[in-house]
Amino acid sequence: STFTATNSSFDSNSAQDDGGVAYVYDSSTFTATNCSFDSNSASQGSGVYMTSSSVLEMSSLVLRNAKGFAVCDGTGTLTATHFDLNASYQHFLLDEACLLTLYQVNSDGSTAFNSQLRNQVISENGTKSIIHYSYPCGSGQWSSDGIEHGNTAEYEDVNGLTIDYNNPYCDAGVDHPGDGIVCSDSCSSCPAGRYLPFTIDRYRHVGIDSCLECPVGRYLSDDDTSGNWWLHDDLDDCAACPSGRYGHETGMAECTLCIPGSFAPNYGSLFCTTAQAGHFVANEEATEELPCPAGRFAAGSSNIECSSCDPGSYQPEEGKTSCLVAQAGFFVANQNAINEMPCPPGRFAAGSSNMECSSCVPGEYQPYEGKTECILAEAGNFVSSPEATKQSVCYPGSHSGTAATSCTLCEEGYFNSKTKQASCIPCPLPLTTSGINKTYCNACLKGYFWNSLVWKKYELVDDNVQCVECCQSCEDLCDVDDKICVDCSNSTAVLETLDVKRGWWRATRESETVYECPLDRSCRGGTSVKTSEQCFKGHRGALCGAC
Repeated sequence: STFTATNSSFDSNSAQDDGGVAYVYDSSTFTATNCSFDSNSASQGSGVYMTSSSVLEMSSLVLRNAKGFAVCDGTGTLTATHFDLNASYQHFLLDEACLLTLYQVNSDGSTAFNSQLRNQVISENGTKSIIHYSYPCGSGQWSSDGIEHGNTAEYEDVNGLTIDYNNPYCDAGVDHPGDGIVCSDSCSSCPAGRYLPFTIDRYRHVGIDSCLECPVGRYLSDDDTSGNWWLHDDLDDCAACPSGRYGHETGMAECTLCIPGSFAPNYGSLFCTTAQAGHFVANEEATEELPCPAGRFAAGSSNIECSSCDPGSYQPEEGKTSCLVAQAGFFVANQNAINEMPCPPGRFAAGSSNMECSSCVPGEYQPYEGKTECILAEAGNFVSSPEATKQSVCYPGSHSGTAATSCTLCEEGYFNSKTKQASCIPCPLPLTTSGINKTYCNACLKGYFWNSLVWKKYELVDDNVQCVECCQSCEDLCDVDDKICVDCSNSTAVLETLDVKRGWWRATRESETVYECPLDRSCRGGTSVKTSEQCFKGHRGALCGAC
């Protein structure tokens, strides 16, 4: 049977026989924790009397006026943990083959066995009894029973008892009389990822699982189980996972690296944060995400790199999820562009996403940048080359329609006196031109001559108004009707240089009348108006009538 007392006080109890508080017999167990015993009395064992292999486990007790507190009569086992003893009394009386284990006595954690403690133990017939004085495994340590086991036996006989200073039950590899046990080694340090704070309760040190696991977000890498216990004796020994790593489980010896595409900016992270859209993380163990630089983008999350903006698109800002397409009138020739460029003058881009601009063809031009189309050359103008930035004017004597690549010269009989003309003007009859590309009508049709007495210069009168009267019929010159007195077959015939036919004569270059000579073979004719040159030899004077 088992009897357990917790957080209890046993004061001024008495028994006529044995065991003032408890009589434990026939392999029974009495456990007392956080109890006080004061001024109890009995014939034997003011507190507890034990017989027949019974077990007494005591922890965190306060004993006052407790002479002969526990009596072991037979082969019982006593374990006393964290006692506050009054050194003036002998508390434990051991009979044959009893085993007593003391550790962490009087709250000082000392490992020294002093004379005061020796005086607490007497034995009437205890030549086979063994007293172990030890202590629980220290902070950051554990063992199979929670008690320190040294590797060196130190014994001392006190009043016929065998006292073991180091081990609660035995030394490693040494058999002890009465217990028949071979010890394990001393306490081991907590493994990597675990810790155990200071405690005087040996049960908190029993087994490796008594070591507490480091919480999530922390780690403890030391794995030297034979030492370095001071690296496992406090929660603060569990270091926070550094930036770039995370701890998603308890009891981690190492924190896990953040993989590319993720990062951990803070200490003690429980997870890695994925790179958000527009950002990337190229390497493992990253502490931050980086924005995609201008000219690049990242559409989704967990990006390990950014994508390039293709030709025809661009991105002027960092940290973006897409690229902007080049708008009409603009172009982007290369990848990773940070801006779009306007089409230069002479070129254009009609749609969007343009990688290059198109050239204006001859007959078109564009004086401005960033345009979506070219301008047709206006009538009276022309554009002869591709990529033109302006149109050229057609000069007087020529003309053009829209989108002309060159000017067309005015044909014979047509003229143009101004620039930028869409067509040539026909000469009013009987005017004509002496050829093509003329700016005014400067000649007369056949059968007419230019009378410079009316208008001396070959030019316009006013705003394309021609001197129609300047052309006169050659027949009007002859003083005899229905006769041909001059040669007007040339359209450039003018009054001053008229070619007078043979047998005819005129007085001066400005004469508008040509006379028929009365004498046969007297008038030479021709363009000269000198009398001596108009008459044949042997004739002279007017009408070459004098001999």
